[in-house]
Amino acid sequence: ENSTLRVCFTHTVDSNLQTAYSSPLTINHGVPQGSILGPILFVLYTNDLSHSLPVTSVYQFADDTSCIISAPNVCQLSSRASHIVYKMDQCCRNNSLELNHKKTVLSVYGKNNAWSLYVRNGDKTVPQSNETKFLGVTLDSQLKWSAYCNQLRRKLSSICYLIRRLRTQISINGIKMFYFSYVQCHILYGIMFWGSSSHSQQIFIAQKQIIRAISGAKPLSSARPHFTALGIMTVPALYVYSLVMFVKKNPSLFTTNAETYDAMLTRTNKDLRIPLHRTASFEKGPYYSAIKAYNMLPLSLKKIMPTHRFKYELKLYLTRLTLYNAHFV
Repeated sequence: ENSTLRVCFTHTVDSNLQTAYSSPLTINHGVPQGSILGPILFVLYTNDLSHSLPVTSVYQFADDTSCIISAPNVCQLSSRASHIVYKMDQCCRNNSLELNHKKTVLSVYGKNNAWSLYVRNGDKTVPQSNETKFLGVTLDSQLKWSAYCNQLRRKLSSICYLIRRLRTQISINGIKMFYFSYVQCHILYGIMFWGSSSHSQQIFIAQKQIIRAISGAKPLSSARPHFTALGIMTVPALYVYSLVMFVKKNPSLFTTNAETYDAMLTRTNKDLRIPLHRTASFEKGPYYSAIKAYNMLPLSLKKIMPTHRFKYELKLYLTRLTLYNAHFV
């Protein structure tokens, strides 16, 4: 049954400056900063936002809200974007919230980055940016991943310096634990999207510098044997690992050849069927790459059903390979 939950919060606040105290004031809206009620109330305030925005896809994560708008031409795209921003502003005002215009940006994705959109909300203009950050990942207008890879490379270079200092202070097992906690987690984040980019090579170079620092190897020596000795996957191997685990965790998104051609018994029955496509950009995407990566696995690995065991065996397989490129994907 439908029911309405009414919650009433009343609290007071006072401030002090050295020995002077203000008189208590009642706060009628919101909760103190840092309160555990803050996230709960925010979700309650914004849970109907997607229903208030027509002709758009709304994606919400915590206090980060993104809208995807499409249109056949630039004029209609500008008009729809202006309408969406207006509706978002109205929805916020109806719930006693305020849209943060300083953090509201517009990004246009496509091969033609010369498009210029004019989007307004009242007397405020929404700025158009060639780069925007979405859930910690910097997206550029052409999805070349250069900006994100540059940021990640600088972060890994700083960590490499720290590892050189730590190497003389802690054991090799301690450094490996530090690596998995502060290096590999950053590399793995979103790698199934940017791993096929040419800019991922600079991440691999930074990773090899870190591996040499852990092993105490010379700067120009080969890092390949050290990857194997340390039991660490290379950047191309992590890319393949991310793609294959996506397939394993989302089997409903893929179809095997056996399901499509059930009357034919072939050696590729366990392989995933590659969907028909017309553009080269589809082949650069994670969906196509995930199919190619999974199909390249040995049959003995594909037959492992439990996810935890498949994950363990996949890590061992990719670590032993010591991939230096993922051109087969």
